[in-house]
Amino acid sequence: MRLVSIENIHRGNFIRRLDSLRELNQPALGVLDGVLERGRADGSLRDDVDALDVHLVISSYCFFQVANQYTFGYLFDRDLLAADRRDHYRAMIGDVVVGWVGRER
Repeated sequence: MRLVSIENIHRGNFIRRLDSLRELNQPALGVLDGVLERGRADGSLRDDVDALDVHLVISSYCFFQVANQYTFGYLFDRDLLAADRRDHYRAMIGDVVVGWVGRER
């Protein structure tokens, strides 16, 4: 997490030297593309959302939990990484994404 934050401070200067990193996300995007295509085909998913949009929303949520675990945890007295809440958080982000990409909003 810290390396990602520092790399963003440096405007991605070092990550650009590692072409192999760009390939790491392709399988995830491929899975999301397939899900979105099937949902569009059956009319259950919107046409204006792409795999990268979905990946961004999920990644943002996950990043927030880790990056803010101490400050948010202190302010609201909740451990964002508690094992007994993982299922709840997975269901929550799942509901958010499904609600957002679904046709009926």
